[in-house]
This record gives sequence, structure tokens and C-alpha cells, in this order.
Amino acid sequence: MTIAQENNTDNAQQHLLFFSSNTPLDTKILAHNPAVTWHIPLPLSSRAQSFVKTFFSLFFAFISSFFYLCKHRPEKIITTGGIIAIPTCIAGFILRIPIIIYSLDAVPGKAIKALTPLASFIVTCFASTQQYFPARKCSVVSYPIKYTKNDNLINQDCAQKKLGLSPNKKTIVVLGGSQGSLFLNKCIKQWVTDPSYDANAINLIHQTGNADPTDWNNFYQSHNVTAHVFSYHHDLAHMYTAADLIICRAGAGTLFEIKFFNKRCIIIPLKTATTSHQVDNALAMVNECPELFQTIPQDVIEKDPHILFTHITAHIKP
Repeated sequence: MTIAQENNTDNAQQHLLFFSSNTPLDTKILAHNPAVTWHIPLPLSSRAQSFVKTFFSLFFAFISSFFYLCKHRPEKIITTGGIIAIPTCIAGFILRIPIIIYSLDAVPGKAIKALTPLASFIVTCFASTQQYFPARKCSVVSYPIKYTKNDNLINQDCAQKKLGLSPNKKTIVVLGGSQGSLFLNKCIKQWVTDPSYDANAINLIHQTGNADPTDWNNFYQSHNVTAHVFSYHHDLAHMYTAADLIICRAGAGTLFEIKFFNKRCIIIPLKTATTSHQVDNALAMVNECPELFQTIPQDVIEKDPHILFTHITAHIKP
């Protein structure tokens, strides 16, 4: 959405045709977004499926994309990749609609690499990502975050008070997102019950995700921890501002938002059997901003959680 608004080149009302997967989360988020004029959910998922099912899903998505692109005739297509982008961009290329690719991760994914020959222009946010694209149609820009300079002027004490936290304590923000929340939740639970945790000195802001059945408010109350708990929130400005240290995964958007708010951060990249893009993002960000970011591999913490606890303690010492 932020990218689309940045690409609005005149003052006329912008109409946004948004293609997404048909997951409940995408439907929920986009259904209440006033910037979206038409939302087209496509029956595609990044989860592993049989070849036959994937083929027919792609074919149906191509037909649907072609129909809606013909109907609305957008002036350009903007994509950040993923399997959703493939049928829509192919349909757009056939219809001679300019395609702009935003390669937001440090290393472009398979879909972006496949669509590069169809692109009119390619935008990257990590300087190191330029090496993967033709120089003649690639440039580096700032990551399209939704926050403004005014968001960065919020007073830290005021943000902490608004969230029910104590300004006299150091504030740790834990951002697990959706996929990556369960492991971080486990780490935080271990830390809070560890002798090294000082409830009198630390606030916690904890994004728990939707998949964890733990009653976190009750857990924190039982351990006398001052905490602000939430599963999802569209605006994290006050959470970022309140932070003395952030612990997170390595989604590119999260990392660039943390950089924008100039906060120290411990990155624990999510690594799966199919992709290492979070590891690539983490390493690229540490290389660009070593004064703010450090990264600890998840398997290191799995072997010894106290490594994480020690790093947190070192960061929040006066």
C-alpha cells in the first residue's frame, strides 16, 4: 500500500487494484483498508502443494488476472514478488502494462528473478542487491515504510506511559510476526523464568502472533512483569519509540522500520527448508548498520538460550 501511494504521481484520486492470496489474514487486512479500491484474492499459496494443484491454481490465477487487468486497465503493475506475482505479471506483460519490481529482500526470490525480463524497472533497497539485476533498469531507493518524521518525534517516556509501561525501566520489544513468533515466545518465556531476568528493571512489549495459545497477560502478571501484549497491530510507532532494544526476525520491512526509528536490535533470522532470505536480510543489514544491528542464528540459541539472555543484558546495561 505504501509503495502504491508513493507511486501516485498526481493529485487525482488513485484507484488501487490489489491482487493477493486468498488467505484469511490477507482478506481481513485488505477488507478494511480504505486505500484498496478493488481486492482480487487469487487461489495461490507459498505453501508446498502438488505439481498438478499448483499448475491449475496458476492457470486460474492467470485467467482471473487477465480478466481484471483488461477490465480496469491499470497504468502500471507494482510487485514485490512471491508466487502471486507470476500470473498477474505475465498477464500484464501480454497486455503491455509496465511492470515495476520492488526487490525488498537482500537476495531476490525465485519469482522476482523469473519476472526480471518482463520488468520495465526494478527497485532495490539494499545496495548489495543491485548485483542481481541489469544495471540499466535498476536503482537503489529507501525502503517504502509507512512512518513519517512526525512518528519519529514521539517522546520515549510518553510512548511508554501510553502503553502502560514504566519510564523508569528499560523496555524490550519482541516482534515475532506470524511465522516466527513461536520460537521467540519460547525464548522470552525461558528468559522471564530465568534468574538473570530482573522484573524491577525491565518492561516488555511482546507481539505474540496468533498461533500461540498461551495466556500471556496472565503469565506476565504471575511473574510481576510490566508488559504490553498484542498479537497484531497495524501501527507500531509507539512500540518502536518506547524501545531500548528490539528482538525480532529478519523481514525486510521490520528491519528498515527499526533502522528508521534508530533502535538497537538483535536479529534472530527465521530459516526454513525452502528459503534463507531472512538470513540474507540480517547479514546485509548488519553490514550496512553494524552500530544498530547484530544477528544470532536460531540454532545457536536452541543449543544455549543463555547466549541470547547475555546479549540482551549487555545491551540494556546503563
